[in-house]
Amino acid sequence: MTQSKTDSDNSRGRKLQEIVRISQLADIYGNLLTERQFSSLSRHFEDDESFGEIARVLQVSRQAVHDSVKQATAALENYDEKLGLLERQQTLMELSGELHELAGQIPAIAQRLHAIAQKIEDTATPPSVAHRTEDDV
Repeated sequence: MTQSKTDSDNSRGRKLQEIVRISQLADIYGNLLTERQFSSLSRHFEDDESFGEIARVLQVSRQAVHDSVKQATAALENYDEKLGLLERQQTLMELSGELHELAGQIPAIAQRLHAIAQKIEDTATPPSVAHRTEDDV
């Protein structure tokens, strides 16, 4: 693979990560943005519209859309820097996944515990000793 292909792939990966992060931040803090900021941001990142397309729909200049998206993105990052809700949300989702995984293991663990308990009981119970009768003597 050539260096330019690798750089291009890395650039696309970073761009995708940026879009996902901004979408997540907008889900959490979007209500704190102005209606115009939220609309411009959503159209650009979620609907993949260009600044020119958004400008035509909103009947404003392309530069106004660019500025609105830039301000909205900066505001979202600022909110998250102060409140840290995105990281908390991600941590909670990871912990929830771990709980679901552990809960799925409970039947197998219970079965193993019963088997161990049975072995303990079998080991603890002395073998039956036949009683001698007078006829055996």
